[in-house]
Amino acid sequence: MSLPTSFMDVRGFTNDLNTFISTRRFGYSGGVFRVAMTLQNGVMRFAEGCLLFQREKIACVPKTDYGEVLFLEEWIEPLSEAINFLPPFLSGQRNIAGQKVTTQFTRTDWHHQDVVEFSMTGWREWRFLSRADFLDRNENFQLRQEPLTRKSLIPYINTAHAIADRLYGHKRWGSISSPHQGHFMTILPETRARLATGEWRPGSLHVEVETNVPLNALELQILIDLPKGGQSKLISLQAPAVEESVPLDAETINIFLVHESGECLSRAQMPAVFSAFGPQKPAQKVYQRILDEVSNGENDHVEYKVFIEPKNTKEREIIKSAVAFANTLGGRIYVGVEDDGTLQGEPSLCAAYHMNPEKARAALAPHFQALIVENVKPVPNFKIDIVEVKQRPVLVLSVEPGSRKPYSNKNHEVWIRKGASDMIPDPQTEFPHESEAGFGFPKI
Repeated sequence: MSLPTSFMDVRGFTNDLNTFISTRRFGYSGGVFRVAMTLQNGVMRFAEGCLLFQREKIACVPKTDYGEVLFLEEWIEPLSEAINFLPPFLSGQRNIAGQKVTTQFTRTDWHHQDVVEFSMTGWREWRFLSRADFLDRNENFQLRQEPLTRKSLIPYINTAHAIADRLYGHKRWGSISSPHQGHFMTILPETRARLATGEWRPGSLHVEVETNVPLNALELQILIDLPKGGQSKLISLQAPAVEESVPLDAETINIFLVHESGECLSRAQMPAVFSAFGPQKPAQKVYQRILDEVSNGENDHVEYKVFIEPKNTKEREIIKSAVAFANTLGGRIYVGVEDDGTLQGEPSLCAAYHMNPEKARAALAPHFQALIVENVKPVPNFKIDIVEVKQRPVLVLSVEPGSRKPYSNKNHEVWIRKGASDMIPDPQTEFPHESEAGFGFPKI
């Protein structure tokens, strides 16, 4: 079933919504209604809300009164009741958690939220935004900008922060406006199947699928971008976890989970080796990888460096390793780790930066950001993370394999990574095209 771009009335929207849900068999058991109301000109009125359909019941937070802001939640089941509840609600004829909501809604627009990191549920979502009628009348609508506090209740930076958290789970919302001010959003998560987790390591791709339909109804489709063309793979799923080989010179991987109906139920893009996706497990895998790599010694992709004072001549060694990783298959530089894998800890960090622990940690990332940007040419793709390993701070400088080789320092010195060493390359074998073009390589 195809949907129109916009619905101009409540009846048309809710009728098509009912048909859309039933034809896709998402398996919802009901839906949770969430509404934020704010005090406007002395009257408590609708500010923003959502209906989230789910396969399993969600525990609702009791009615919460901040004085000028009121939060309401109510779970309605079964699915048919939740769907039947929506039309009169959008017409201003329903109560939520005992509170009358009289606002009426006009046009409804919809879109896909394909990036699961920005979804509420971790699944691909259809989002239908119904517009409150007072927006069409250009009525004054303002949110309180002062801190939102009440004794025994969670404090918020402002009303927008509270609405973003209570309705959608956005705990770090920093805008003065709420996410969908003056709108009611109906959210349909794609609960049939999804790409749950994935990790790309040199030579291999690991993907796990979460599904509520038979595995034989699904196919994993992979597009691999290579320097000279591409490669595709079509994989009939026999198990939820898949391990596939990937060429070492792969640059980007796109993954699609396709249903037998032809629909793409989930997709992910991995921009570089060591990319990972998923809500929880990849983070655990990344941390486990860090533990493994600081325990098992230096190699093609791992280098250890100790904390050193900024502008110390030993920074040249960090630049050298970054250049080498960019010129080969990428890797990570762990700063705060001795050559034998011993973690230095906070005292060594403070001694190197001549600062207290808080200021020293804050100075780490900006310093290394500038170190790479100013000294590696061209600047490769890289990422900096400050992590706690066994309660000791470690900076992880991840350098991706470059697409504009050769990389060098400011003096045009070039290195490549071989084993646990950074070495000067033989330009005739390592960079023949650049050598012929006249790039200045030092003599071996």
